[in-house]
Amino acid sequence: MNASDDLLADSEPVLKDWTMKRNCSISPRQFVCFYASLALFSLAILSCWFWSAAWLVLPFTGIELLAVGIAFTIYARHAVDYERIRLFLHRLVIEPVSAERLTQFEFTTRWVRI
Repeated sequence: MNASDDLLADSEPVLKDWTMKRNCSISPRQFVCFYASLALFSLAILSCWFWSAAWLVLPFTGIELLAVGIAFTIYARHAVDYERIRLFLHRLVIEPVSAERLTQFEFTTRWVRI
């Protein structure tokens, strides 16, 4: 429970509460294991080519693993994003969370009609 939940819980009852989340089909631990297995497979292929005197494969494998690691980090950062909409008697509160940054929009009585 965060600070905004405490503030909203004390003021008035919530009439409706909607939470929209992403459907993440893989856990963070499984995600790390998948990346580690991908890296090990790439390193196994790298070692075969490297010992065959094709040393130029080394920088390309490093670039590949770095690019995939950056892409996976960006994905993991936004995996827990969500939006929450709360309808109170005299106001509407919208809370989008993106990359663990909470933004709150509040619309008062003149904008909300029930």
